[in-house]
Formats: sequence, C-alpha cells, structure tokens
Amino acid sequence: MKLIITAAVVLVIAVVTQAKGGKSLRGGKNRSGASSEELGGLSGHSNRHQEGTRYSWTRLIGSESPAREDAFVPTNYSTVLVRSQDRTLRALNYSKALTLYDYASDSNVVVILVENTCYLRDTALTYQQVIDTLNSRNGTNVTDAAKSYLNGTQPALSKVEAQAIYLKYPQVQRLCHEGRLVQALDAEGKPSND
Repeated sequence: MKLIITAAVVLVIAVVTQAKGGKSLRGGKNRSGASSEELGGLSGHSNRHQEGTRYSWTRLIGSESPAREDAFVPTNYSTVLVRSQDRTLRALNYSKALTLYDYASDSNVVVILVENTCYLRDTALTYQQVIDTLNSRNGTNVTDAAKSYLNGTQPALSKVEAQAIYLKYPQVQRLCHEGRLVQALDAEGKPSND
C-alpha cells in the first residue's frame, strides 16, 4: 500500500488512504496505549497539567472543506506533536493522523501514526523550522498543500530494530509501542526524508 502524505509547506499533517472504520485517537488511551497527556495533551479536552505551547489552525481541503488541526510543543522536551483528527477528514477520504517530530537525539525523526501503524522517516527540518511554521499557521486558515508520496509497503521493523528506535527516541515508543513500526520510503523506494 502506498501512502499519499499531505505536507503543508514543511509539516506532514494528514494521510490520504481508503476510508476505514478506525477509532478516534481523542482523549484517554489511544490505540498505541499512550494517553494523550503522555504525548503532550492533544486530546479533545484541555490538559492543565502538561506545560507547553499549543497551536491550532484550520486547513481548507479540496473544495473549501475546513478541518481543524493542532499541535503541541511540551516545555523541556525536544518534540512536536501535530494532530490532524477533525471529523471532516473521514468524509473526505482522509485518515486521522498523529505526527511526532522528535529531536531528542543527534538525528531527527518523524513518526506518523495512522490506524495503529507508525510510519518512521528521517527529517531534514530543524526544530526551529517546525516551530516557525507553527507560529505562522497559528490561528489562520491554511489551504490544502501539495502531496508528497511515501511508500509504506515495507515489512514492520523487527522487535530488535524497533527497540533500538525506542531507546533512542522514548517519545516514539510512547506513541507506537503496541502498533507496527514501518520505515517509510519515498516514491522511488529510497529512505524517506523531508
């Protein structure tokens, strides 16, 4: 299965797939087993216990269909969590997604959680570039972005390979530990990078 990833300027936000009957990742425990509070408090309800900066904007998809998106940047962490989970997405044949940018190590990764599968990719974006993009989007309407293609047909990483990723990026483990972790390739079959 090839995934079509919608990337707005620099942030991967939503994944276009065949509409499937997946559960919402709002509030409580998500399919990965991590609570929204553990992942930065992006749930349908505010989380007063988690400190950080919240961003929100409206994405206009296709023929002006609005979908709310938001992001959370926890204080004292080097991560960014982006949520694209508006109910409008399902009606437009988009899957809801959580995207985690993790800068906790010497190399940077992006993990996109869609329907209990985490797609892992490297990123050339710096933490500051992502923050700058969030600042420019906050409180605005963003038009639909150009599509970039990712190949998600690789087999899931082995437990040993996944454990190595989780040791290097603990927040990735919180997001993905019960789901499949797949190395995403670009449309040409090469390791994906922004």
